[in-house]
Amino acid sequence: MISSFHMPSTEFFMSVKTISTVLHVLAAVCAMGAAFSADILFHFFIADRKLSQAEVRTLSILSRTVWYGLLALTVTGVAIFLSNPAGYLASVKFLAKMTIMAVLILNGVILDRYVQTRLLGKGFFTAPQQAFARRV
Repeated sequence: MISSFHMPSTEFFMSVKTISTVLHVLAAVCAMGAAFSADILFHFFIADRKLSQAEVRTLSILSRTVWYGLLALTVTGVAIFLSNPAGYLASVKFLAKMTIMAVLILNGVILDRYVQTRLLGKGFFTAPQQAFARRV
């Protein structure tokens, strides 16, 4: 009974694999583009050692775009994985990609929870007690 349930679901995910792959690539491009843009803009924004409300809003929008991109990558990645679970679990390349995704998500959580909350406070760029947060 379990194998009869497994086959139709695998067949369904095989039938949507092309669209899942296209959406997966688009999600990666959007997330990477937003992260790259945020990094470049951040370096321009901090030249005066303070962030204006518009600059904070811009970085916040880009941060949300990265998170939505990671969510879309995860959803489409699961759909692609379910098209051939045994094949993907046997793939070193797939396991390496999953490790990279885990590191990226962990890095994002740390930056979002630890650094961003301090970044918006007064003295982030000058206060000695914020030196560690600035390095992170």
